[in-house]
Amino acid sequence: MGADSVPKKLGKNPIVMPELWAYVGGANRQCQVAYKFNVEDYETFYIEKIEKYNNQWITYSFVGTTSGGISTNLSYSIGKDMNISPYVLLRITLTPGSDTGKESFVRITNLRIS
Repeated sequence: MGADSVPKKLGKNPIVMPELWAYVGGANRQCQVAYKFNVEDYETFYIEKIEKYNNQWITYSFVGTTSGGISTNLSYSIGKDMNISPYVLLRITLTPGSDTGKESFVRITNLRIS
C-alpha cells in the first residue's frame, strides 16, 4: 500500500500483526512510516509492547479519525484493549530518528485490532 493510498476495508476479521517496524541507519537521519487502518467495523485496539532503540524523542503516535473528519490523538495503554469504536480510521505513525550517529528503530509488537 502506497503512502497516499486509501485504506482497504478488511471486514470484521481481527487484524493481527506480529510486528510493525520503522528503521533508519546512520547519523542524523530520520524517516516516518505511517500505517492506516479502516476501523469502522472494529471496537478495540491492543498493543503488547513498544520498543525504541537510540531514539531521542517521542517516536510514535496513534490518531483516530471520526466519520466527520475529526482527528484525535489517542491515549494508549500497553497490554490493554483500547476503545476505537468512535473512529473510522486509525493511523499509526512511527518516526525513528537519532542524533547519536547510530542506527535507530521503533517497533510495535503484537498489534491487534478487533
